[in-house]
Amino acid sequence: MDIDQNGIIDALTDGILILRYLLGIGGDALTQNAIGPRTVRKIGPGAIRSDPTDVVAYLEQLRDSLLDVDGNGSADALNRRYPNHSLFV
Repeated sequence: MDIDQNGIIDALTDGILILRYLLGIGGDALTQNAIGPRTVRKIGPGAIRSDPTDVVAYLEQLRDSLLDVDGNGSADALNRRYPNHSLFV
């Protein structure tokens, strides 16, 4: 998921944004040093979605579907339940 809309799906930007969000980190701390640069295909500096309020609003839309990776009805950064553990072998 390209959370910051910079044209690149990156664990060190988009993944950090998701993890911080799931840990309850908000405000400027959510996006600090976690917004990627735009790709050549984009015009102008920085990512399109870089404001913490915009990032939270987007992640709220994904919370109950794509961010609930184990399907237990709750998006949680520290959940240890892996119903399909064969994916990790």
